[in-house]
Amino acid sequence: MTATAKLGGVTLNYGVGWEIRAGVEPVQRQFVMSTDRASAILKRGQKQLAGNDQAKTRSRKEQNQTGPLEFSIAAPGLKPLVVKGLYAIEVQPVDDVLSSVLVADARWLLKRKHITREYNTRRRTGINRFVQGVKTPIQVNKEVPDYTFKRVTMKNGVRWTAREVLEDVMGLLVGSNYTIGNLNLTVDIEGLSLDDPGDAALSRVLAYLPGAGVFVDKNGVYRVFNTLDQSEALAVKKVKDSGRKWWGDTVSLIDKSLVRPTSVVSFFEEEIELRFDYEEIPETQQPPTQVRGFETRGIENVIAVADPKVTLNGDVYARGSWLRVNDWINATQAQRAIDGDVNLAEYPFTQRLFLEHALTGFRIPRLVLVAMNKNTQSPVHDQRFNAIQTHWRKTFRIASRYMDKLNSIRAVRASVLDQETGTRARADAFADYVLRPTRRGLVKKRNETTQAAYNFSSYADDISSAAPSPVDVQVLDPEVGVFRLNFVIDPFGEGERIEPGNLDDRGSAAGGGVIPSWNMSTAAGLEAQYVAWNHPLVKLSPTYKVAVVLTVSRAAPNDTSRYHAESVSAASAASVLPGVGKVGRSLGPSWAIKIGPSIETARYAWVDSKSAEIDAAVWSGAALDSGLLVNPTHLDAVAKATAARVYAMLLDRHEGSMSLSLDPSVEPTGSLKSVLHKLDTGGRASTTMVMPPISIPIDIWALLPDSSRKILQRQVQQ
Repeated sequence: MTATAKLGGVTLNYGVGWEIRAGVEPVQRQFVMSTDRASAILKRGQKQLAGNDQAKTRSRKEQNQTGPLEFSIAAPGLKPLVVKGLYAIEVQPVDDVLSSVLVADARWLLKRKHITREYNTRRRTGINRFVQGVKTPIQVNKEVPDYTFKRVTMKNGVRWTAREVLEDVMGLLVGSNYTIGNLNLTVDIEGLSLDDPGDAALSRVLAYLPGAGVFVDKNGVYRVFNTLDQSEALAVKKVKDSGRKWWGDTVSLIDKSLVRPTSVVSFFEEEIELRFDYEEIPETQQPPTQVRGFETRGIENVIAVADPKVTLNGDVYARGSWLRVNDWINATQAQRAIDGDVNLAEYPFTQRLFLEHALTGFRIPRLVLVAMNKNTQSPVHDQRFNAIQTHWRKTFRIASRYMDKLNSIRAVRASVLDQETGTRARADAFADYVLRPTRRGLVKKRNETTQAAYNFSSYADDISSAAPSPVDVQVLDPEVGVFRLNFVIDPFGEGERIEPGNLDDRGSAAGGGVIPSWNMSTAAGLEAQYVAWNHPLVKLSPTYKVAVVLTVSRAAPNDTSRYHAESVSAASAASVLPGVGKVGRSLGPSWAIKIGPSIETARYAWVDSKSAEIDAAVWSGAALDSGLLVNPTHLDAVAKATAARVYAMLLDRHEGSMSLSLDPSVEPTGSLKSVLHKLDTGGRASTTMVMPPISIPIDIWALLPDSSRKILQRQVQQ
């Protein structure tokens, strides 16, 4: 008996074979034969997709020929190979007597199907939530939409699991003609939208599962298997232990211990909450001198130059330059003198002027300096008042040398994060302020107080239990370190104006001011409080403090030590890889990888009692207190997933190829990606096993635990 090969019952010449290969792309092979034999195969191929109803009308002989074709190899003394589920696609002439038949496995049909499916798709509920806690004033608390899932994209009202998604897609593509092996299928699925040809849809779903591969076996069944479980070693051992002859290229267990790192270090950018404080001093005093080499987190009130140019201490500053309040006053006063301002002495720009007229928006000074003396006054007076009104006690600048230590500043709280949207809480500001009520506000509180203004105290040395002011912090220039406090009126219509600082209530005898009162018994009493605001004795207190919590990233030290580092050993990474017991000896140098901020950052909260440690970290590069880190669990998960990706590429695995006498039981497993069964031109039936190296890393998201993936991918929290 000699070896034979057949396709669809038609005997083939020698030099033919069939490959069983992993992937979503079909295996296709050309079979060259006589034109008569090709015609016979094509005739049977025309019936390979025939349905059952059509088959009933044919003879029994014809019915036996319907359905996909079979490829077989039979050799003396060897178990025969039968590959089912093959399709003859086309026949092309080669010459006058030969033709070529193109045959493919069942995966050629995947492109013919289109999968439209959505799994666990989110939608807004129409309800808004707040990001911050109950202490934050409602007018500055960030509103974020609440999300749920579209029920039509869920499975009977419950989230689809990864395995269910895979089973659903496989069912749509091949019915029940599939099996799923040992895979880590705990991955959470959210917002997966498939609108793709069948092969692309299947490929996208498999990418969610670390190490997942698929092939069509010799029975035409789709098999999903684990490419990382190193099971190819068992297939090689089985061959070598069987005593059977094997030849060709040698398969070797590649020892990668010298390149496999002892550990993988993930670097995360740090987002650190910093508290910046400001204390107003009288204009007759000089600001405290910063200690060179260790400037404090102090901030200074600045005003933008409104004039085309001003001169200060011999230096010329153009419009838009930031000057400290007292410097701005001195420079502007000097410019008014140059302009010949006739009201320079009567209405000098001083902090006293600011305290007395800020409550009315500088109505009277504007009237005197702008409206009543248009012919003799500088045309920039109005811009000057606008600058004062916009920036005095509201716009601040971080010390220049301190900004040298920072890469960025953001008006958010790094420690407070909305999980579904990734929205950060607004930066908190703690400052005393005065609210000028509306008539509605006065009437509402008529039984509580007769004051026509309400002082609020928000500043505190320890802000852990303090309520923030109704302030929206806005970073104006992140490179220079300039930010502004925008006081926000309440949404209930009780206030019409907010100004920074309290009303001075020391009384005129003590050099202070008064808080206007009102009497609701008469209309005149109700209107009197509005007139009283214009009196110089109704003024702001010269005492004013501000504390603002911003989020910064460090620029120092000028190396990787400014990052948060998570080191993962080989053994720890192995616990993340599905089906991998241990990685093996790892003798190579440590591998450092920077994690992008779009994945995760190390977020540190501000705590007043830890201010010295935080200062030392930002200024001197000392390590931050781990107790301030708010997301250690997620950093650990990302670091392990990152390390697992590296070690998965560097596992000791069998690579190469080897041939042996025909063995139909060999099929893809682990890194064994391709099995070629053939009958060569010499009549020898053989099986060739191919184990290529892994070249595509695993998706990091597929290696994360669900608890971290929900947060990092902003999944809907149910």
